[in-house]
Amino acid sequence: MLFRSPPTQLPAIEQQVVALPYNRAVTSSDGQSATDGFDDGGRCLPAEMLADEIEYRGITFALGPVAGGQLNAVTCAGQSITLPTGTYNRLYLLAAATNGDRTATFAVNGTPMHLSIQDWSGYIGQWDNRLWDGGVQEVAFSWPWPYVGLDPAYIRPDPVAWFCSHRHTPAGVNEVYTYCYLFGYALDLPPGATTLTLPMDDHVQILAATAAYDPATGTFPAQPLLDELQRNVAAKPIMTPLAATGWNRDVIVERTAVPPLGNFAASFDVRNGYAYYERGLPGSVKGLPQGGDFVSRVDGTTQGQLQSYDAPNVLMLDAATPTGTLTLDAAAQRPYERLAIFAASTNASSSSVGTVTITFTDNTASDALTYKGYDWFFVISSNGLYDLGRVRLASASFEDDSNGNPRIYQTTLDLAALGLHTKPVRSLTFQLASGNDSGRTTGIFALSGARVALPGDLNCDGAVNFADINPFVLYLSNISAWRTAYADCPPTVGDINGDGLFPSFSDINPFVVLLAGRDSARPQE
Repeated sequence: MLFRSPPTQLPAIEQQVVALPYNRAVTSSDGQSATDGFDDGGRCLPAEMLADEIEYRGITFALGPVAGGQLNAVTCAGQSITLPTGTYNRLYLLAAATNGDRTATFAVNGTPMHLSIQDWSGYIGQWDNRLWDGGVQEVAFSWPWPYVGLDPAYIRPDPVAWFCSHRHTPAGVNEVYTYCYLFGYALDLPPGATTLTLPMDDHVQILAATAAYDPATGTFPAQPLLDELQRNVAAKPIMTPLAATGWNRDVIVERTAVPPLGNFAASFDVRNGYAYYERGLPGSVKGLPQGGDFVSRVDGTTQGQLQSYDAPNVLMLDAATPTGTLTLDAAAQRPYERLAIFAASTNASSSSVGTVTITFTDNTASDALTYKGYDWFFVISSNGLYDLGRVRLASASFEDDSNGNPRIYQTTLDLAALGLHTKPVRSLTFQLASGNDSGRTTGIFALSGARVALPGDLNCDGAVNFADINPFVLYLSNISAWRTAYADCPPTVGDINGDGLFPSFSDINPFVVLLAGRDSARPQE
């Protein structure tokens, strides 16, 4: 196919590098230990794979010193950046997030601007992935696990400016086929823009910035340039942490602890004297995430929060105490579409499971449901967290050289599919996971949940009323800002007419009907 010459030629982009106050070393060379790391675990971009400049759609990003151990990224903490003077209409950023995708609020001359910043690692897309019931083992010579469902295909659409087929561990070892990325983002600059204020989010890393006069601003593709994978199925709301009481044992050594470590935590593996520990405890580069917040590796979206590391942080079950209950805080006692349970056992097996019973606020209860209480070593399926390391309390000696171990497993309970999503949840009662060893222990470490989407409840306070008007206006006018303001709200709450399209102005009249108290907002089936 031959193309004619274009009738007009756009002028070249005028651009200028923006100086950044680098405060983090995010690269390492082969075999070099991390100074800071790109993420909280000390994992790094491989310095040998980065050039001094990265070209992206006609924009040049000038990197800081790429050599390992040098300050070459900005961890966002609300810093103020001076913009160059000129007729620039766009600011381009080379950035990525850690701990999952982030919604970040920048400001130009004080005016907020919202960007969704994509995580620096993982897959940017995948085909449908089959799911199997049970503890799938790393080496298996038969396949006894039944098929239980499909993890649907997805695309993470942010524009990739740079990628690499591996990243570095904190010790500078290549993590082969663990991909890492840097993405290109753009902020529109008003005339006379002088100052950029960065988000207050230390999970957003910026490596370069370029101010540009881009004559192509405002152009867009006539058709999407990536697979859309539309199936007419609304995305499931993300599960977020649930606050609860009932934690009865501290089995995580905080990073500020000093020997004897038994003064700071008790054993999780009681027989052998092992406990988990927080990343940053001297003597190991592994550990549970600092601060306790994480994104599950099972689906890449479920957000979790471990309990404080210097207080009871697990619901511990054993032969002497085989039953325990976690009671949700009053504000969390809501109906849920799905619940996630994060648990693990010691001296158990790859098939160890336990039962959990849900009690609702009307004092009714569910039948006994099953949660995964697999042994904390070697089971590679359902890993919410993995490669954590463990420490023997008596000797302060680490076992952190077992690849991938220990682990914490995620169980997802689909309450909507079970017909259990119509009543507020009060508590969950757990039974010790199965096994033949009388010395086994099971720990429940965290709960997360996705609230039932109540159409019209745009502030997710559990009711549809006049307090939802301003959130509804924000939802229609700036969905990114609404997601930031109401992070726990599933976006389907704005699909009031039930047509699967949101945000949409066609939901305005149904919203008015809801506020008027008429039961005709959704079409009759």
